[in-house]
Amino acid sequence: MIQDLPQHNTGILGKLTAEVVENVDTRAPAALRGLGAGRLTIVTAALVPLSLPRFLLYFFYRWETCVRESTVLGMLGMASLGFRIVEARAGNAYDEMLFFVICGMILVLLGDLISAFVRHYLRHA
Repeated sequence: MIQDLPQHNTGILGKLTAEVVENVDTRAPAALRGLGAGRLTIVTAALVPLSLPRFLLYFFYRWETCVRESTVLGMLGMASLGFRIVEARAGNAYDEMLFFVICGMILVLLGDLISAFVRHYLRHA
């Protein structure tokens, strides 16, 4: 089951990326094609800049989802952050439990901060 998670998320990100590319405004690639640009130039000069912000949004969303899923799966018995939380609670080690909860919060907040920074950078670049 753990081995399926990277493949599952790769598949989801691949589908979302394909949808992003399909929904890109076609005026810029068409203009480059009209100027005689090749496929590689069209991809690097038009498709990547137009689709990268949305792709990064999906990437960070999936990352946050994976952190949350691992916590829930851990509470169901799989070795992850949630397992550590339940184990600490069962042992009445509330200081450890609080530590692991804060670790989960930090992971989610760190992902949100990195996402916000990258999106801000891309908007102003």
